[in-house]
Amino acid sequence: MSASRYSQRAVSLARAVSAVPSCHARSVATTASTIRRVVRARRPAEITTIDPLPLTNPEANPVYLVRNAVALERPRSVVQAYRLCQNREGTLAHLTAKDLEGILAAATTLPLKDSKTLVDDVLRDIRTLQLKTSPEVNAAIVTALAHTSSVEAAVRFAKTLESLSGPVLDALVSVLALNGRPSAALRLISRGSPSEQHFAVVIEGFAQIGAMNDAMRVYGDMTTAGYTATPAVLVSLINACAALGKVTSATKYFNELSRRNLPQTSDAWTALLRVHAVRGILSEAISTYRRMRSAGVEASPQTFAYLIEAHGKAKDLAGAVRFFYKKENVRGFRQSADMFRALVDAYVTAEQPELAWRVVGHMVKTLGSDYSSSTVRSLAKDLVGKHPSYVEDMLRTSDVSADEAALLASRIMEALVESSEMSTAVALYNLLPEAGIRLAVSTKELAILAMGSSGDVAGAQSAFEMISTPTEKAYVNLMTVHASKGDKAATMDVFEKMRSAGFVATGAAYSQLFKVLGVAAGNADVAQVRALVSEMSNCGVIPHEVREQILEQAITVSGSAAAIDSLAV
Repeated sequence: MSASRYSQRAVSLARAVSAVPSCHARSVATTASTIRRVVRARRPAEITTIDPLPLTNPEANPVYLVRNAVALERPRSVVQAYRLCQNREGTLAHLTAKDLEGILAAATTLPLKDSKTLVDDVLRDIRTLQLKTSPEVNAAIVTALAHTSSVEAAVRFAKTLESLSGPVLDALVSVLALNGRPSAALRLISRGSPSEQHFAVVIEGFAQIGAMNDAMRVYGDMTTAGYTATPAVLVSLINACAALGKVTSATKYFNELSRRNLPQTSDAWTALLRVHAVRGILSEAISTYRRMRSAGVEASPQTFAYLIEAHGKAKDLAGAVRFFYKKENVRGFRQSADMFRALVDAYVTAEQPELAWRVVGHMVKTLGSDYSSSTVRSLAKDLVGKHPSYVEDMLRTSDVSADEAALLASRIMEALVESSEMSTAVALYNLLPEAGIRLAVSTKELAILAMGSSGDVAGAQSAFEMISTPTEKAYVNLMTVHASKGDKAATMDVFEKMRSAGFVATGAAYSQLFKVLGVAAGNADVAQVRALVSEMSNCGVIPHEVREQILEQAITVSGSAAAIDSLAV
């Protein structure tokens, strides 16, 4: 068809359409005006504070740019706007407590390195410029320190406050309960007036460490004391049951929501679906998902992660891939690390590791450094017993850059160490330079532990010396190597060097000290233990209930009060 004939036909079609009576009661212009008015009315006030100007525009007020970036939940823009505040003299003083709270909250969503830099800068500015804070800011600091530094750092900050109440108490309870210290969190809230939300996070914390009986005991004590089971509490119970594959119990607490006229939220449906994923019952997982969608409840990335997991255990790769890409074209949706982990596990279970490595390459490009060793645990297991050339081929299959390969190798090595596959971890460490992959600092830290656990103390020392500026973790891993050999002098020497380097010892370091001092064997010097426990308490150390049980023994031997009891509630 020629261009002129095409144009004539288009004009004829337009005339025909215009002749059709409009089904709208009002004109198009009026409708558009109405839409604009509704949009303006519903637009959050924080977003309309200023016109959208480039962050580098000299006319833009950095304080308002911070507020807009926080309101829009754009952490990278928050960082840029905060840097502008720092560079413009006198601007930081205009930040309110609410601004600081938003900046700290945004920091916890960034990759760890960027998050730590921003949090350190904000805390320094608060101290040096005496910026106005609030209980909400202090709560955000507790959460941010636990995320970027350690639980001990969060506890030390909490100890500087006159009392713990309101949002600060809420934040510290969550930090303790969800980081392996639910009993400490329970002791903390029992000294005040706990809320249903406190009980919910404590139950979730016990569930995470597999202490189902303790979770049920807390729920029983809570209801006996007259507290009402909120959706958060019941969802925590469903998750606790789901983690252990208890279908009947998980279903009972899910049904309890409707019996109490409480909403069956996306989190509740996802927790119920989880139990079927854990058990590998694909039909029930799909049925639960369909009921969830029929009820009008939106699925979350975690929902899809459990669906992918269920399909993977059934070796239904088509189903796993379908749910992985189900919302690929939905604007703003991004596959989570758990979704990637589930798909990687599915391919490894189906004995298709090459495809699993390709998925990992896609993950690295999508998430950057925002993934943990658990994401690649199945790949790490696949490497056990393989020839070094296989490892090199798989890393090449992932098609990642040199820097990305360095981080990926570190995550895989961490998974190997966590699984006690030390010989494979050492082999990977030795292979990386030959494959042209840079050894990250975290990889060298892990090599210390892997080599020492394999009996190569000299190799562990060599790996430590390869780190130009030894990190706290490097010191602790070297202490672990010497403590495992019963070398008290070497362990104490590394501990003193760590403190001389300016590091505040964590529970992991004190665990090695008490191990080599004979606390577990019952032949430790009580006076020496008491002095170290006092020092440990001042450092804010609260024992991890799974990994640091020896610290509890040391506290008992010393007869001293635990650090948690020194916090003012």
